[in-house]
Amino acid sequence: MKIIPFPKQINPELARFFGHIISDGSISCGKLTYCNTQKNLVKNMGYIINTYFGKPTLSKDKRGIYYCVFYSKMLTEEIRTKFSYELVSTWSLINQKHFLAACFDDEGHIDRYGIISITQKDEKYILLIKSILQNLKIGSVQYIIHNKKYNRDYFGLRIPTMYNKTFNKQIHLFHKYKKKKLQLYIKNKFRYDYPLLFYNLFIRPFKKKKAMRKTITITDEQEKWISKNHINLSRLVQDYINKEQGRKPK
Repeated sequence: MKIIPFPKQINPELARFFGHIISDGSISCGKLTYCNTQKNLVKNMGYIINTYFGKPTLSKDKRGIYYCVFYSKMLTEEIRTKFSYELVSTWSLINQKHFLAACFDDEGHIDRYGIISITQKDEKYILLIKSILQNLKIGSVQYIIHNKKYNRDYFGLRIPTMYNKTFNKQIHLFHKYKKKKLQLYIKNKFRYDYPLLFYNLFIRPFKKKKAMRKTITITDEQEKWISKNHINLSRLVQDYINKEQGRKPK
């Protein structure tokens, strides 16, 4: 079995390797584990490990989760002691792109409106991603989610849809469903679920109040957003009413 120590020279494949390790991977007791529901991501991780370190073990459990496991005390110890977020910031931009792609393949999310986001419990992880996105001229908004059940804060980034084309061009996702969803949104930019959009804009913010507002006030910011995205407000309202009354939207 071919085993080499912590790599001194980083290339795109090794950049993806480290991106997967800090996202959906784990290191413990000389054991390196990566798991995902996407078979192609785990197979690619297995290929990288086999190319640079040694032959890993690939498996699938009853829940449909794929695993890539590699045993090496020397490698796991060197990754634990030598790898850092500061090290990633010294890599070339090409390697950082592949590192970022692995992170979004694992932890990223694309909603029905084409908004790309990523969350993690480690704030340094989010700050590193934000820094790389800035170098790629991709804007992002940082936010915090508090989990009341576990009393824990999760840190996240949200990328405005105006940067989706740049994101798709600069960062090549391997996750086939996320990639397809992003490209579909870019192709059909102004297709929205109107009833849900109306609910999120005008109904949801007042749900906690005892009495619902009979009149809807549109803020200047909402009006600009509606105008910019060519939203037909009358259709938005009518489709929501139709849905509430059980009629199909026109």
